[in-house]
Amino acid sequence: MRYVIVGNSAAGNAAAGAIRARDPAGQVTIVSEESHPAYYRPLMPFFIDGRVGFRSLFQDEAAAIRDADVRLGARVEEIDPDKKVALLRGGERLAYDRLLIATGASALSPSIPGLVEWAGSYSFRSMADVQAIKDAADKGTRAVVIGGGRVGTKAAMALRRKGLEVTVVEQGDRVVPFQFDHVAAEIVGRALEAWGIRVLLMHTVSRVERRNGVLSCELAPGGISLEADLIVTAVGIRPNVGLALGAAATVRNGVAVDRNLRTSLPDVYAAGDVAETTDIITGENIVPASWTSAVEMGRIAGHCMTGGESEYCGTLAVLNSFVLAGVPTVSVGLIQPSDEASYEVLTQRRGDSYRKLVLKDGRLVGALMVGDIEGAGLYTALIKREAPIVSSMLDSLMARRPSYATFLERAMLEPASAQRSMAQIQ
Repeated sequence: MRYVIVGNSAAGNAAAGAIRARDPAGQVTIVSEESHPAYYRPLMPFFIDGRVGFRSLFQDEAAAIRDADVRLGARVEEIDPDKKVALLRGGERLAYDRLLIATGASALSPSIPGLVEWAGSYSFRSMADVQAIKDAADKGTRAVVIGGGRVGTKAAMALRRKGLEVTVVEQGDRVVPFQFDHVAAEIVGRALEAWGIRVLLMHTVSRVERRNGVLSCELAPGGISLEADLIVTAVGIRPNVGLALGAAATVRNGVAVDRNLRTSLPDVYAAGDVAETTDIITGENIVPASWTSAVEMGRIAGHCMTGGESEYCGTLAVLNSFVLAGVPTVSVGLIQPSDEASYEVLTQRRGDSYRKLVLKDGRLVGALMVGDIEGAGLYTALIKREAPIVSSMLDSLMARRPSYATFLERAMLEPASAQRSMAQIQ
């Protein structure tokens, strides 16, 4: 069996490992546009600030892709699903029996006059990006980060750790708006400022100019001009669906797949940041864009490509755990329902520790924790398992340190529904 994997990151490598586990004799070819071997993207901020070295970024690929033909710096220009051929740049044709599109996503570039005309502006997505940012930061003293989401604030922290003066410009009314509500964002925002990071909310960069060798960012509303030696943009990503579109695969926000990760093309699969899946809470189509989801999707796709039976039933639109400005945070599931009247929302704040739980129809559908994240695994299990939550469990859920033992004790005293919920989690 001939397998071609387009993409050499989380999903592609997980798929290669799954293929090797079931089909040791299969011919596996991995094609990657990047010249680097597979690397661990979540560590990139630590590389910028020097907490990890260059070699630490690279995954141990020995188990995943042993005996694979890895083509670095190569590009699949098109797929011919009728002839089952992938055409590479330069004219080489790779025949396949099963093909996986794991092309990931690319950073969005904001349409700001002058941003791309001047040297010193960088996205924060690839190995080449972070190497360029690190080199520029080694020479500079001031940085502007456009975008105050999870990636932007991580980039800001990395640059601040290197000793740069850093300003974050966020067009919304809080930092990390997708993962945080206003209370969580206020706690983390003050922590960022305590680190010496200036955060400007409700502002956009309207123009970039170079004056006397220094970049100048003009902000709107007017009146503020920021000088910088480098600018980092972190305003979102776009799935790399061009290959799938060229082959006439069904594409919506991402490449449409079924529960076996098959696309609308015969024997062509998709996984990772390029693929569209389902939010298990809302049922909406989403592109999850998380490392964890990409690995799981890749593993299941590889399993199915070899003829195995496995299903990917969707993921959570929000599933993040990270430390920002020294503050640990966890956000899982639906934490900001648009119609709060249909949900039960419980909140508790103690100083700089904050906990928020969202329930619907007797089930936990979202959890947000800042500062004290004890019990995060329990909340995630309850959400994923759609376990019924009886009323007497709510106090324990809101406690600072809920435990499985607490819920087991309650299950002994509660109706059968509670006992069934605990059995699901175990």
